[in-house]
Amino acid sequence: MARYSYQTQPLLTILLPFVFMAGIAVFIPFVAIAQQKWDGLIFFVIWLVVGGFVGSQLLWSISYRLELEGETLRWFTPFRHGEVSVAELVSITTSLSGRLAVFELDGQEDIQIPVRVGLPEFAELVAGDRAIPVDVSVPLGRRYGASHFSRD
Repeated sequence: MARYSYQTQPLLTILLPFVFMAGIAVFIPFVAIAQQKWDGLIFFVIWLVVGGFVGSQLLWSISYRLELEGETLRWFTPFRHGEVSVAELVSITTSLSGRLAVFELDGQEDIQIPVRVGLPEFAELVAGDRAIPVDVSVPLGRRYGASHFSRD
């Protein structure tokens, strides 16, 4: 049985910026207290709130890899993964911003993944000859470069 995959970027390139930002976050309160500059603590709280929101989206909610094997679609985020039957797919569309593709599922959390070269082909392959509407397009700035779609 053929297995197809679509990967936006390696996992390490997703995690390294968060490790760097967490490292900076460790030092902010120490420097603020040592210098007795309390506005540094306000900055630290804002840093944690923004970092928490962005981190929850990028590390838990947005996939970086999809695999199709037979009737099973597997998705991977940096901190979790799962699989669904292709029969549960309702539609595959581009989000309002045009940067994410949304694999809408019946009764489950949607699968979101950044749109890169190769995703429209992968989405068409997932839909196959089923009655799943596909409306995915690559934004103009991301139309160049190597395809992220492969057959394993």
